[in-house]
Amino acid sequence: NYDIINTNINRVAPDDPKPLIEYIAERGQRLRDTLSNLGVDCADISYPLSENDLVINEFMASSDNLSGVEEPDGGTPDWIELHNNTNSDITIDKHYYLSDDKDFPKKWNFPEEVIIPADGYLIVWADKDVHQQEIHAGFKIEKDGGDLLMTYENMTEIQNISYGNQILNQGYARFPNGTGDFVI
Repeated sequence: NYDIINTNINRVAPDDPKPLIEYIAERGQRLRDTLSNLGVDCADISYPLSENDLVINEFMASSDNLSGVEEPDGGTPDWIELHNNTNSDITIDKHYYLSDDKDFPKKWNFPEEVIIPADGYLIVWADKDVHQQEIHAGFKIEKDGGDLLMTYENMTEIQNISYGNQILNQGYARFPNGTGDFVI
């Protein structure tokens, strides 16, 4: 919470964050106690994975029918490839978000549970066609450059990628796969 407060628009930050951090922790505990006394169970929404367990591995913001990548309905929209860097399955659910806007990191969340197998991949079509087959995000990727983010419910930033102008039919991908820097 301190990190979120510290990034406010006016760039106002407390001189010593310790009292603020302690207050937030104490207030959180008082709220949990109050809700518990009312019979409400508060689920933990801490990010359950380690850094780089789940990554945005590749994306394409500009493609046509020569790209070789088609969605099930036959189009060639933007797409985002997620990669599970672990030896265990990862379940993505409504607590995971993708966005193309740093000021709106919770722009689109997964509508249902999806499992990415160990060392596996998941394609999310970024075309606003949310009613088509498979997974379609509610935004498109800017081909002239922009940002691509993945966050968790508690605002844990899983990925934050800033990129420049994209080239037709060429992905922007990690090299080496799953761990490296992004290259066209």
